Amino acid sequence: KLEMKKILFLADINSSHTQKWVSGAASLGYSTAIFSLSKPVNDWYKKARVELLSDNGVVENNIFSGNDLSKIRYIKFIGEINKSIKKFSPDIIHSHYATSYGLLGAMTGKHPFILSVWGSDVFDFPKHSFLNRLMLKWIFKKSDLLLSTSLIMKKEIGKYTSGNVVVTPFGIDTNQFCKNKLIRSDVFTIGIIKSLESHYGIDYLIRAFENVTKKYPSKKLRLVICGQGTKSDEYKKLVTELKLNQQVSFTGKIPYEEVPAMHNTFNLFVCPSLNESFGVSVLEASACEVPVIASNVGGLPEVVADGESGILVKPGNTKEIADAISYFIDNPEMEERFGKAGRRFVIDNFDWSKSLVQINDIYHHF
Repeated sequence: KLEMKKILFLADINSSHTQKWVSGAASLGYSTAIFSLSKPVNDWYKKARVELLSDNGVVENNIFSGNDLSKIRYIKFIGEINKSIKKFSPDIIHSHYATSYGLLGAMTGKHPFILSVWGSDVFDFPKHSFLNRLMLKWIFKKSDLLLSTSLIMKKEIGKYTSGNVVVTPFGIDTNQFCKNKLIRSDVFTIGIIKSLESHYGIDYLIRAFENVTKKYPSKKLRLVICGQGTKSDEYKKLVTELKLNQQVSFTGKIPYEEVPAMHNTFNLFVCPSLNESFGVSVLEASACEVPVIASNVGGLPEVVADGESGILVKPGNTKEIADAISYFIDNPEMEERFGKAGRRFVIDNFDWSKSLVQINDIYHHF
């Protein structure tokens, strides 16, 4: 048996992606600890046998708000992190998200240092200013290995570094995310589980849904929007203006453990993003045998087998979204066919058990 190493994660303790990755490493037998700038909202880390090294909650959850110059505030946390490093004595430091925890990891000067890039940290941050580009290049240069969740993001990372980049998708637990048709009702339900922010294009979905309700006035149709964000009030106002209040419901943010059950209430999952680095929610829907409609943008074409597990549409195109929804209404037998193909696609390409093997290989490389 290979010697198990000690890994210190610098990451947001409340992110479901962080929780999956860190718990996965712990399940492989690694001695794991986490340092987070956010206060934990639950004790998942205790159940996963992960040591919390920032147990006093270093700062409030709004640490990531503000303009790019606010990054300088991170300097004051280096002392806390270095204390944690001295206490835990890790073999590997693994940061998640380049321009927050990646910056902190780079500033410690400790090696080996692995950095997982998530999306906006490479697609958006460096475009704001020359200084941001310099900062990102410096962070990448300090890392020993960069991890990307998608092929398109690997290409974007390559604009700022010639370093080694390995694609490590956020795999799906296909035991947790699976079909449970008993939950479904006789109402044709279209769903989305996303933050209510403009770049996810939810307003285009709402307008497309209005078109569909007009096309099928006698059919029971429902749109369920799960999530919270800065556009929440705007989207609710739009629904009222379009007189869709009886058919559109906003659930707010739902706990991650309730996401599989929510997917199982959907006949169709729509992801109308204007940009997207990967598309975990699409894969989660597919694993539950729910057909998907997604924008042909960013990493989404990597998670949709177009014409088999779902339909790709032009981003920001209300008519194409409405036409794709209509296709599944007009061809009800396609719901099961696309759903089963979607689950096969996830198992073949994005199963979490395969991700764990890859994670293990990466850590043993060091």
